[in-house]
Amino acid sequence: MNNLKTGLAIAFFFLVLVSANAQTYTSSTDGAFSTGSNWAGGTAPPLSGQSFGSVTVQNNMNTSGSYTVGSFALSVSSGKTFTINGNLTLSNSGGTIDVYGTLIVTGTLTASANPGSFFVHPGGQVIIQGAATINNNAVIKIGTNAAPPPYADMVFESNVALASGGAGMTVNQNGRVAVYGNLTSSTGGGQSLTINNGGQMYVNGNVAFTGGGDQITNNNSTSPFGLYVNGTTTNTGGGATTTSNKGTKADMLSGDPSFYSWVASQPGSPLPVTLTEFKIGTQNANSIQVLWTTASELNFDYFELEKSVNNTEFTKIAQVAGHGTTKVQHEYSFTDQDPMIGSNFYRLKAVDVDGHTETFNVIVANFAAQKDISVYPNPLTNGNLHINLNFETGAATAVTISDTFGATKASATFTESNVIFPITLDPGVYVITIVNESYKEVKRLVINR
Repeated sequence: MNNLKTGLAIAFFFLVLVSANAQTYTSSTDGAFSTGSNWAGGTAPPLSGQSFGSVTVQNNMNTSGSYTVGSFALSVSSGKTFTINGNLTLSNSGGTIDVYGTLIVTGTLTASANPGSFFVHPGGQVIIQGAATINNNAVIKIGTNAAPPPYADMVFESNVALASGGAGMTVNQNGRVAVYGNLTSSTGGGQSLTINNGGQMYVNGNVAFTGGGDQITNNNSTSPFGLYVNGTTTNTGGGATTTSNKGTKADMLSGDPSFYSWVASQPGSPLPVTLTEFKIGTQNANSIQVLWTTASELNFDYFELEKSVNNTEFTKIAQVAGHGTTKVQHEYSFTDQDPMIGSNFYRLKAVDVDGHTETFNVIVANFAAQKDISVYPNPLTNGNLHINLNFETGAATAVTISDTFGATKASATFTESNVIFPITLDPGVYVITIVNESYKEVKRLVINR
């Protein structure tokens, strides 16, 4: 009888051991997740129902459906990509997800596990193409508190909802996060988003926190802000707060251009042009050069360069073609041949092929020169004569065109600094006199046949 009990105990032990081993999976070959031959031991993990053990994806793999991580550990190895062609669920039963490589989810994400259970490590990247729902406190952790690189990256291509009381997410020092849609919380209260010093996050849509005590905390104490919101930010729950230390998309471009470039370089990014530089170049006695550089362009058509002398009213002075879709750096320049004495403000507008526009920050050049008036083309074949002043007149300017005997043949008065004067005169040599309250210029004008 004792021998029988001993035999049954040994058999039960081996049964448990075999069962436990069957819940530990390590991939061995690139390919389909559910193909047994792609795994050590010849058995593939189930897409749902696994209750303990681990799954280590150390090859490039993909599923043909949704995947549920229960009370086991999923790990994606460095340099490898795991694509889930469906939804990803991390249930609240002790399971964990550690991403050292790349995890792509074509569907939605539902994360309801313990704090830090979904951990994007430095060098790892997670892309969620559908909506994301976070149900527990600080489930998702992006990065560590070590200086980058490498970075830990997470991209939400749709909306992110902190959907239950206490739900939250933490972005650490080497973490980067982009949300293409909106970031919202529920009325459950206590939801939180924490961005630690060095962490970076961009929300292209709106931020709306509605639960009592909801809060966004940004521990970046100095510029660059680390947190940038393109849309509106509202707090309607009792005690709901959002850090005042946050910036706009324009702030990100001017103060954190490397992060702007990273967001723009992501697939489907809402930032069509990665502008890494916009500055004043060479200045001389007659011109100002404007320079700009892009790191990437997406379905991009052209730039419009605008100019103002008061930083309020801008006029288009140039249109420069873009490069369509490219991730190669391109440098652009334009030389303003008609700068004004004093401040010259320049603004750059990007126009996509679908007509979407984006306007970037204003730069300024201070131009010092003697007052001058340019008249061109000269000689002129009857048509439009351009008259450009390099200073603000402050009063009306009178233009008179006379023949060599002093007889007036044409005249006009204008208040702008740059005008086009239609001319219809017989061929010959004329004298053009331009006068205002502070300046007088007399020039020789030749009319050709």
